[in-house]
Amino acid sequence: MRWSGSWGGGEEECRAWTIVRGTNAQNAAGVIHTDLQALRIFVNDELGSLEKELAYLQRAKTWLESEKPLREMEVADDERKLVKGFAFLSEKPMIYVENIDEAQLDRLRHPTAAADLRPSTESTIICGKLEAEMAELPRTEMQSFLADYGLTESGAERLIRTTYRLLGLISFFTVGEEECRAWTIVRGTNAQNAAGVIHTDLQDHFIRAEVCGYEDFKKHGSFNLLKERGLLRLEGKEYVVKDGDIMTIRHSG
Repeated sequence: MRWSGSWGGGEEECRAWTIVRGTNAQNAAGVIHTDLQALRIFVNDELGSLEKELAYLQRAKTWLESEKPLREMEVADDERKLVKGFAFLSEKPMIYVENIDEAQLDRLRHPTAAADLRPSTESTIICGKLEAEMAELPRTEMQSFLADYGLTESGAERLIRTTYRLLGLISFFTVGEEECRAWTIVRGTNAQNAAGVIHTDLQDHFIRAEVCGYEDFKKHGSFNLLKERGLLRLEGKEYVVKDGDIMTIRHSG
């Protein structure tokens, strides 16, 4: 994740980002060069299991030499698992965070469509001064503080949503008498695998899940009312969990 200062879009700022990207690529290329030398020795000694890794690194080296980050290179799932340990910096998704001053708050009140971004990147805007002030406030006062500035959410909330979108993540909830918890999963996860995030026993002994939407629960306030209105439903193990689902897992464990 990258934090930027106020983004003016001028020649100096463009040159600065070019230097940052170039440095990342140079660092990754240096690591790749060293590993390539070592891998060539192993492959020559008939360790064929390393051939795929060697092929990926050779392709990655060529890609980086064309001044493009690894996050934009198409990689198969088996390749991604194979080279996960390298953790190349330019392979990571990137968020550009623009820090504006109070004179520019209209950009938050009336957001416009983001400029076209390169693959695996996102952008968002915060006002660092307001975020610092909100950090000192009790949670009960945050909404009135935001309302005084004509805002509905904090920069931290926008940043979290942007991060989830970039990483392909969603949250579902479990609600009990003593606590309510949010669980983070990859978008597209089915109900049985989502249950495993809570506890592996729930995944192994999964039967069904009682599911309702967050907005429905917020509106009606109880599972009994949701059931009466047909808004509480049973779903099987292949049900694809949606962002904001509230789930109660039925299991045989």
